[in-house]
Amino acid sequence: MPDNMVMHPLIARELRAALRKKSAQKSRAWAAWIGGGTTVAFLLLNTVGFNFPLHTFLFFIGLYYAVTQTFTLTADMFTAERENEALGLLFLAGLNVREIFITKIAGHFLVTFNNLLALAPFIAVAFLSGGVSFSLFGAIVCCLPAIMIFCLALSTLGSAMCDEESTGMTVAIIIGLLISFLIPALSWLGNRAGGNISSGWFLLTPAYGPWLIYNGLNFRVRTDFWQNISITLLWSVVFFVLAAVLFHLSWRQKVVGEKPWRQRLRRWLRGSEAYRRDRVKWLETNPFVWLATHDRQPQQLAACVITGLVAIWFLGWTLLPRVWVNVPNFLFLALSFNLFLNWINYYAAARTVAELRRKQTIEHLLTTPLRVEQIVDGQIEALRIQFRKIKFTALILNLCMVLVGLCVRSWNWRALAEYFMIWAFFIGWSQQQSIASSLTALWAGLVTGRPMLAANRLIGGMSYLWQFYNFRFFFNSLAHFPSGSVTEFVIVTFVAIIFLIIYVYQRKSGLEAPLMRGQLIDNFRKIATEPLPEANDPRLKNWKINERLGASSDLLRV
Repeated sequence: MPDNMVMHPLIARELRAALRKKSAQKSRAWAAWIGGGTTVAFLLLNTVGFNFPLHTFLFFIGLYYAVTQTFTLTADMFTAERENEALGLLFLAGLNVREIFITKIAGHFLVTFNNLLALAPFIAVAFLSGGVSFSLFGAIVCCLPAIMIFCLALSTLGSAMCDEESTGMTVAIIIGLLISFLIPALSWLGNRAGGNISSGWFLLTPAYGPWLIYNGLNFRVRTDFWQNISITLLWSVVFFVLAAVLFHLSWRQKVVGEKPWRQRLRRWLRGSEAYRRDRVKWLETNPFVWLATHDRQPQQLAACVITGLVAIWFLGWTLLPRVWVNVPNFLFLALSFNLFLNWINYYAAARTVAELRRKQTIEHLLTTPLRVEQIVDGQIEALRIQFRKIKFTALILNLCMVLVGLCVRSWNWRALAEYFMIWAFFIGWSQQQSIASSLTALWAGLVTGRPMLAANRLIGGMSYLWQFYNFRFFFNSLAHFPSGSVTEFVIVTFVAIIFLIIYVYQRKSGLEAPLMRGQLIDNFRKIATEPLPEANDPRLKNWKINERLGASSDLLRV
């Protein structure tokens, strides 16, 4: 580096940290090897008449790196500094909020951009070898950095909002999925019912640009592509500004305290006076219930999910007023609703213990007269208290969808029986609380110290997104479901009986939860004294949720 070239110390620090990360080194190496190997393979196959566009394949490889590696490498942008208590040192060194924010983003941008640079020569080969127009080549070159900047902005926002890496990454991914695929999903649901959404709405989704490239970017849609890239960059600017505001407010809150209006808001978020009075009574019987219910973030998250899903449904009704209100859409909303509530329930079960573990205060808690049995039982009781109103709200919404669904079509007796059996399943699902699953989430939070990671592993992680994607094949046959045919009635009744038998058997046996509770209590102190795994710990990659890290012989029976 020339002597007259000056690099900000924070940027240099991020680059040095990236060089020491084996995951980043492997990522760059794999990008080069995959790009080079793919180019050579396609050039050889083209000589024998195999015609598949090389630029399309390389574009999807670049898109994969622009999305996944950006989230992976930048999720700890601010959370790592908070956990290490390093932000205060940066301010004491004379840096201000704006300087820290901009240099952190610049450093992570340079780190994530390296993967795309490794693929750039091979994408150019596809253009120089012919068959790719200059406009398509230029679109690919501009689209990949735009998507990468969009993901960087989302990761920055998640890191500024949350105190823990996996939580920040999950929040960023959820926001990105909503913005990128909400309009296409509503359009697909509307098409199944015979409606159409104006193509202008697709300009708001960052996924529209890659879709146009995949389809060849013909002359008629080039203007739409560049408008979409501009809107994607505008989304990025909005998220960067919002992240900067949140980062500034969170630091100012720690340094100079909260303003009166923020104190009132925080008191409101922590619950009413009656809620706090009800919590006080637990100090005498089980203080851990009082501690676990002090944090209302899971309840607020559940309220946001309910509000968001209802808002999405009304957005679909606004865009497709004639065809949107139908039974399959209500069933799909109920399915999404229950899956998200289960996910939040697992997150809440793991959160309190994981926070104590990450802050290294759980060992202090274990030195008090509080017994491990009280901690485990107190967390289960806290879940009942926290989700009591949420479950009641879920019941009201489900009943409303049942009543509206009855009014939108005609019924025969078999279709009506199927309808009530299906809704009985959804309502029962929304009201039940699996103690065994909550204990498993508590175990995972204790082992990892990361509640969002525990919830994602327990619910299946990205596999649920894959199940939603594959649900489209099944949804095509649901346009007139339930039709009330004899075959359909027999199948639905048979499945309902199977589920009922499984539920009754689990309720009567009742052996699983006590056994898991005993194993959790026996291993609680051992796990609490083990070193907390780092976010990039390789053991987490293949870790099974019922295991202890480094002690696979101690398993929680799930």
